[in-house]
Amino acid sequence: MTPGETRERAWAIAFATVLLALVLMPLATGKDGFPLSNYPMFSTHRDPSVRIVHVIAHSRAGKHRPVPPRLLGTPEIMQAHQTAAVAAKTPEGAAELCTRVAANVADAGEAWTDVDGLEVRADRYDAVKYWQGERKPVRSKVFARCPVDREAEP
Repeated sequence: MTPGETRERAWAIAFATVLLALVLMPLATGKDGFPLSNYPMFSTHRDPSVRIVHVIAHSRAGKHRPVPPRLLGTPEIMQAHQTAAVAAKTPEGAAELCTRVAANVADAGEAWTDVDGLEVRADRYDAVKYWQGERKPVRSKVFARCPVDREAEP
């Protein structure tokens, strides 16, 4: 082996050793970071609950269902969620949203004639149990309630 080949081999071994040390460093330090990561999003405990701020319709029969985004004034689910979340920050905002959506529900047609009231609320669900069929919220906070007034219709 020539001295040039020996030098080249030494650089390759040194480079590989440094690279291997960098890749293994998150295991030794327990810290995650760019560009080297030990993927803690998969190895640390995460809260399985999710908070959803939405408008809920209540029927005279005692049943309830979420109001779809179109009745909140948008076809987009995320915009509807954001609209409800921003409105829920103040009592006045929640009451105004509730009243506006109640007017939309009153004009929504046959499928909504059983609804007599609305709630702007935040529900917390256990995300895993939700997809296993348990649809009841773990906790709820009501920001505003309002009736669906059909008497004002022409």
